[in-house]
Amino acid sequence: MTAEARADRNQRSFMWHAQRYGGIVLLCLVIWALAGFGYFWPAWVIVIGGLKLGFHARRAYSNDYDDDLSDLDGVFDRDERREPVSTTRW
Repeated sequence: MTAEARADRNQRSFMWHAQRYGGIVLLCLVIWALAGFGYFWPAWVIVIGGLKLGFHARRAYSNDYDDDLSDLDGVFDRDERREPVSTTRW
């Protein structure tokens, strides 16, 4: 799959997610209003769903699709000057 096709698919997936999230929030607001405008519990749905939607948007619209991780070779190698990590268990 090309990078363009992957980006297009991710953006369509995000738009579907955003529409579904908006419908759920609207439904929660209607239920809250019909229940008498008490404690604003839809805030929990809005905050948690908004965070998930934000992470999805970041993934869908960022251009950081670099599958080549060769630039990380050697980054996580242990420094030979340090003491080795102890393998004893407490």
